[in-house]
Amino acid sequence: MGIELLEVRSGEFSSRPLRRNGKGAQGTREAVGKEIREVIDVCRGEEGEKMRANAELMRKEFRQAWEGGPARTEMATFLGKYTHLQL
Repeated sequence: MGIELLEVRSGEFSSRPLRRNGKGAQGTREAVGKEIREVIDVCRGEEGEKMRANAELMRKEFRQAWEGGPARTEMATFLGKYTHLQL
């Protein structure tokens, strides 16, 4: 569903190496540019097609859950119990 950007990480763990590959963010302009180009290449390729198909499947499943499904029922129950709002 997404691509993790390593070179633009921030916060407490931004400079620590990742467990999965042992690499830390360089944080340079060149490294960020390279990562962005890699992301664009992935999005234009076969993996990007799979990601778009997965996103579409998730969209359909979320819509089904909301339109008369359990998500809407549960949200209505929550709102009725904890707020004065209604769906």
